[in-house]
Amino acid sequence: MTTTARAAMAVFAVTVSLLVGCGDDGTDAGAPASPTSRAETETPAATARPAETERPADTEMPTEPAELEDGRHPGYIASIDVEGRSVTVDVIQFLTGADAVAAYAEDHPDDPDGPPNDYYIRNVNPRLRTIPVATDVAVSVIWLESGGADTENITFDELPSYFATNPDPDSPYEWWAPFWLTVRDGQVTVMEEQFIP
Repeated sequence: MTTTARAAMAVFAVTVSLLVGCGDDGTDAGAPASPTSRAETETPAATARPAETERPADTEMPTEPAELEDGRHPGYIASIDVEGRSVTVDVIQFLTGADAVAAYAEDHPDDPDGPPNDYYIRNVNPRLRTIPVATDVAVSVIWLESGGADTENITFDELPSYFATNPDPDSPYEWWAPFWLTVRDGQVTVMEEQFIP
């Protein structure tokens, strides 16, 4: 037997012994030596690489539009941040006269009496808007005493104390009556409490 033939036979013998030694025990030859769950063998996608939607740090974010367009808007005060000079408001529709009658009839078709006290409040959108408050904001509140209503000008910093005079633990708002907010250049410049009979 030639040297080449002997070398070929040796390679064949080693290959056969390896195949016989492995045998077929029903396991995948590529599986790990000890059984593990799929979760143990796979790297979660979140740790494998950053999310593709992640924005690079040096990319400028687009300028957000003002939370409330310039004008006069009625709403309930959801929260105030005196130090941060902002107010969070739930904008509503405060309707009077013919508008109140029409909206009330639409919402309450079985009630022929119309809205009590000639006003009607609609709150069709639960969205809360946080708006910066101007440093010179004018704030007016209404004190209900002896059957009358007295308007008083206070500072924005005094609003939490005013709200504390008659808190409603069941309300999601700071105060039970709505306020009219005047917004100019994206900031609240006037806050006026609405009288509710």
